[in-house]
Order: sequence, then structure tokens, then C-alpha cells
Amino acid sequence: MMEARVRRARAEDVEEIHSVMTSAFGVEPGSERWESWRRLAEGWRDFLVMELGGRIVGAVRIKGERLRYGENATIIKGDVGYVSVRRELQGRGLGTRLMGEAVRFMREEGMHISRLGGLIKFYSRFGYVPFPRRFYEFPLDPARAGAATIPPEEYLALPSDEEARIRPYEPGRDWRKRWELYKCFNRGLIGPIAEPSSPRPESGGPDESGLRWVYEEDGLRGYVFAHRSGDEAEIHGAFDLSHPSALPSLVRKILIELRRRDTRRVLGRLPFDHEVERRLVEGGVGFLLREVCSYPASNMLLLIDLKRFVEAAAPEWSERMRRRIGSPPWTGKVELRVGGQAAEVEISSEGVGAVEGRSEPDVSLAFDPRDFLLMALGYRGFDEIAGSIRGHIPSRLASLLSALFRREPTAAGPLG
Repeated sequence: MMEARVRRARAEDVEEIHSVMTSAFGVEPGSERWESWRRLAEGWRDFLVMELGGRIVGAVRIKGERLRYGENATIIKGDVGYVSVRRELQGRGLGTRLMGEAVRFMREEGMHISRLGGLIKFYSRFGYVPFPRRFYEFPLDPARAGAATIPPEEYLALPSDEEARIRPYEPGRDWRKRWELYKCFNRGLIGPIAEPSSPRPESGGPDESGLRWVYEEDGLRGYVFAHRSGDEAEIHGAFDLSHPSALPSLVRKILIELRRRDTRRVLGRLPFDHEVERRLVEGGVGFLLREVCSYPASNMLLLIDLKRFVEAAAPEWSERMRRRIGSPPWTGKVELRVGGQAAEVEISSEGVGAVEGRSEPDVSLAFDPRDFLLMALGYRGFDEIAGSIRGHIPSRLASLLSALFRREPTAAGPLG
């Protein structure tokens, strides 16, 4: 077989990118997906393409996103999707070559982690590990209370004064405040997309879909948007948590609207955060917290570059140490080994920083890649994964790591 070549896509590749994707996934011409994927291919700057004999036979989309990492840092994620090889050429190793080049490209571009969804058996070859998806699930079934059955329309109903504070979203009027709410709501979380410093202005009057609402009392206090697909829906938004009613009232409002449209399942892309949960409970909103790991296909993450990740995260780790501990109980150099990568961290009274390994570390710790990502991204605390770490951990260092790495408030969505 001729040598395949992978390169960045160009503007003239749009039709071929669309052809490759629809061939690979067997998309019916003229279908809704066919048309939406054409629009996707028009974003050619996010694609790599594979050529064989001068013909484009493969494509992969890599969307770089800057994510917040607490109050003091950001990390760069490469979101990988639509890994495609023309149907008649599948099974010849071209997909493996394409993904290998995609990982190399992300490393060269300075990305820290990558996310995708797909078959564990295939993507684990490139270092990806299964990573849980997190979301809220809001039941819309009748509630049972003893012998009584209470319909959703009754237990979700809003008092008239709360109903009066909710109105349809108006892009031309609300876009700037919506952006400010997003920034404030996601401040300090791990994982939300870092908004651009100058968001695009929006225009238009009141939304008529019944699926985009804002809460207003002495200014905009929250917004919630819903997206429906069949009999399921997903909601997201941002809220002023200093106001006790904005979050629960908007969620109740959107659930009522979705119930009227015969929606059977509603998922919420809201932060896993104690304050969010508290507001929902106090506001009379029932929910289930879901953390889903699936098989044989899964949401998956890859630690692309451990050293760069440590460098990017160190300012946040330093601030946690200052805020939670003050003076560190242990100082010295720690070598972190994750998979086939290694990085050194120096802990001092000045903070936590990445250093070059010019001298022997005081401690060397080897992590399972999935456990490291769960800990570093706030899904698990150090104490929960300590038993799987290889290497001697001095008690004072263990105390320090326990304070630095707890379960942190995390955004739902960008990490899965």
C-alpha cells in the first residue's frame, strides 16, 4: 500500500472531509445528520486529513479548548471527534495511523489533555483511559408520598411571585449579562470552558421556543437553556448562587416546559458542587447525581504531556496550599510518573512548581494514568487513590497531598 500522509486541512478540503465522514459512518444522503455534518466540515481549520495517493481517505476533528483549572490556572484540552476512514478502506490500519498522528499533533500544539468518546479497545492503544461522565438527572415522574401520588405539574409549580421574575431570554438585551453570569458561576471550578475576553454580541428579541429563560430581580440572576432530542432533553445555564431562588426556580420552570412537550428524561449539565446541590434541595427540586462509566464504548481522557500539565496546574496547587495549609508540613522534590511519562515537582514554602530533573528526587511516586487524572481533575481525592500509588509516601507528604487534592467542584460537560 502507498504511504499515507496526514496534514492540516485546507479550505478546498471541505467537500472531501464531508464525504469521508459520511462514508465512514454510513450517513444517509439528505438526512439531518448529512446536512449538519456538512456545516461541521466547513470548520475545516479544526481538521486533520489523511491522504493516500493524492486522495483524502481519512479525517479527524480536533477542537482545542482552554479550560479553567480552579481560580488560578487554565489547561488546554484537545477534543477529538469524527475519526473517519472511508468505508471501503477500513480495516487496513489507516485509522490507527490517523489517531497516532492526531496525538502527535496535539502534543506539538502544546495541549495538556485530550477527550473523546469511542471504543475502549481501540483508543486505549493511544493511552486514552475511560473517564466518567457526570450529570444531574431530573425525574419527571409522579412522586409518591405515602398513599398519595403527586403529579409533576403540582410539585414543580412555581409561586406566582417567582413566576413573575422569569421571562424569555432576549439575546440583544441579555447577552452581555449572560456572559458575566457564566464567568461568575464557573469561577473556581475545574473544567469549564474559559470564555473569550470579548464575547460575540448577540441580537434579537424574546425567545419564542419556550426553552430559554432568565430570572430577573434587581438585574439578571440566572439563565437556563434546554436542548431537546426526541423525548430527551439536556439543560445548562449559569446562576447567581447568592440569590436563593434563581437556580431552583429556573430549573423548575424549564422542567415544566419540557414536561408539556412530553419529554421523558432530562439531564442537567450543572457543576458537581455542594452549593449547587444545596440550592436545588432548598428550592424543592429533586435530582439524581450520575457518574457514568460505560463499556465497551466510553468517554475517555488522555494525559498528553505530564510536564506541561504540571507547569500549567502549579499556580492553582500553590494557591490551594497557601489557603488550606499555610506552611507546608513537607518540602522537597517529588517525581511523578504516569504511564511512560515523568515530571518533577518542587514543594517549598514559596509554593508548588515544576522543575527540571537535574538532581535525584526525594520521593518518586508512580500513578495509574486513570487514577492520576481522576485526582488531578478533582473527581477523586488523594486519600481515595493513595492505595494504588507505587512508591513510599512519607506521612507528612501524604498529609500535604491529602490537603492539595480533594474532591473539587467540577464542571459537567467539557470533561465528558
